[in-house]
Amino acid sequence: MQGLDARTGAVLAALPLPVLLLRADGCVLEVNPACAERFGVAREHWLGRALAEHLEIPDLAGLLAAALAGEAVDCESRVHRVAVRKHVGFAVHLCLRRLPGEADAPRLLLSLQDMTRERHLERILMDAQARAGVGSWHVDILTGRSQLTPEAYRLYGIGEDEVVDLERFLRCVHLEDKAHVLSCWNRALAGAPYALEHRVVVDGQERWVEARGLLETDANGRALRMIGSVLDITRHKQAEEDIRQLIHYDTLTRLPNRNMAAMQLERLLHGDAGVPSEVGVLVLDLDRFKELNDSLGQAIGDEALVQVGARLQAVAGGGTVLARIGGDEFVAILPGTGIEGAIALAERVLLSLEQPLQLGSGRLFYVRASVGVAVSPEDGTEPAQLVQHAETAMYEAKATGGQRYGLYRRQMGALLQRRIRLATRLDVAVRSGQLALHYQPKVDLASGRLAGAEALARWYDLELGWVNPAEFIPLAEERGLIGTLGDWALAQAARDYRRWSRRRPLPWRVAVNVSARQLVQGDFAERAEAVVRAAGAVPGDIELELTETAMAGDPQLACAMSDRLADAGFALSLDDFGTGYSSLSQLHRFRLQKLKIDLEFVQGMLERPGHQAIVRAVIGMAKAMDLVVVAEGIETQAQADCLRALGCDLGQGWLYGRAVPAEEFAREWLREAPALPL
Repeated sequence: MQGLDARTGAVLAALPLPVLLLRADGCVLEVNPACAERFGVAREHWLGRALAEHLEIPDLAGLLAAALAGEAVDCESRVHRVAVRKHVGFAVHLCLRRLPGEADAPRLLLSLQDMTRERHLERILMDAQARAGVGSWHVDILTGRSQLTPEAYRLYGIGEDEVVDLERFLRCVHLEDKAHVLSCWNRALAGAPYALEHRVVVDGQERWVEARGLLETDANGRALRMIGSVLDITRHKQAEEDIRQLIHYDTLTRLPNRNMAAMQLERLLHGDAGVPSEVGVLVLDLDRFKELNDSLGQAIGDEALVQVGARLQAVAGGGTVLARIGGDEFVAILPGTGIEGAIALAERVLLSLEQPLQLGSGRLFYVRASVGVAVSPEDGTEPAQLVQHAETAMYEAKATGGQRYGLYRRQMGALLQRRIRLATRLDVAVRSGQLALHYQPKVDLASGRLAGAEALARWYDLELGWVNPAEFIPLAEERGLIGTLGDWALAQAARDYRRWSRRRPLPWRVAVNVSARQLVQGDFAERAEAVVRAAGAVPGDIELELTETAMAGDPQLACAMSDRLADAGFALSLDDFGTGYSSLSQLHRFRLQKLKIDLEFVQGMLERPGHQAIVRAVIGMAKAMDLVVVAEGIETQAQADCLRALGCDLGQGWLYGRAVPAEEFAREWLREAPALPL
């Protein structure tokens, strides 16, 4: 460019944006090729002419005066072509500088950066944010002022003409969340990540948002600005709540179910400090309910259960946790209540059921009930133990004619004696290798082919015969044997898998259950890997099934342990989903590959619409998280067909085969055989 030194002229000539050399009066001395091309005016038609002959720039005289006075002029403007009629113009970033060292004949350098594409992209971004419910913001830490995108203004319910500082922002935050939001903000200013979910109130309506931010600092570490985003997660929270309702509440009576009752009882028994407290437990079972169902039908039976639940609620009183825990079985949990209060409620319950139920077309039906009472800490300090003792008392009441209540006594029932005997013999059985592993097949529901196997511990005692795992597994946990039992099961499963795979590589893993107590042992991941490798297998051969309760007990610890197990090569699945009370929003933190639907929902899904709704919701959630879904307890082809139609991937249950010893499993499943008929 003429009028400039060679190096500067070459640089400006090569720039892709329009650059003009001007006199103080706005006359054009030189333009670069990009300027001529962008405005469609040849170089010779620019030279010696006033800039205003070709371009209309708002307040051009004022801009020239400011630059001549030594100011650095940088602004957004809009440029119009004078020669083109009705030219709408386009947005530019205008930069105007006075060249140094020219006091007598000052010259100015003008650059015009076309912002049309940037503005177009901004509009696309704003539209995309609005569609996705995502806004962005940044806060100037020094001034405390904020700038928000239109969607962020909308999500927070703040007018775009308002000045937004921390005080104004906190006014839109839900009252119960203000302290948490402010605490997170202060920690973020100190360098911690700014990431949280909270509620805002917009036009009187609650809205859930997820906010994330990143702090920017100068070279000295001083905070300059926070840049972040806000996402509308209201629908996600509602879906999470809907699933929680399906999992933790009985769809027929709308009462809490067994899962929720167990959670509440655990909380009441141990409290925040973990100290056992006084809690009364009543277990109620209807005495002639099967007769009612058989004679009047299931619809009438369901109506009876709803009415019984309503009567129990009417007499239970405030503070009592009332739940339906089985077909015709209810439990009442009374916080801070001793034996006298528990007996008083039992008497009120029985009295309320003396009045007949009006069912169907007005027919009256009398129901009888048996109630068992147990009180903590005298009758137990653990939830399962206390409910079991109340059930023992209830069965004693039923055995003596029903329509009465029974109190748990320590000396009552052969059940307790059997438990003591089992515990003694289990210790010897575990340490002397008397247990065996049986294997149950997992089948691909689409093809009918074998897709895995689950290793299940079995115990045959010479005196007691076959002992149900539901009896000896909890005993092993209580007596501190679960670690030894778990290591043995893992090693034996690895040996069996290695032996099977010598013939030909197996395209699936063998699954081994992991208890909650194993998962909290600090060296479990390393010990599990050592056990598997010592057996001649590798972690990639093994799938570990973790219980939902184990994951929910201490999510942070469970997340860290799942990372270590996955890093070692183990595949992880979540077992018995729906029987615990894990936070659904935290499931994505665990490196799971599979999710197993509990058999309670599978076996009741064809008769209970609520169960099928739970199964459908769980499958949808798992698919969204890219998890393989396994259904447990499949007993009929109709159940398998329904699950396949809902999108379930794998199934196991008696329809495909019971758990059998390793040799029998190999004979039945590991030979070349056609797929099961679908």
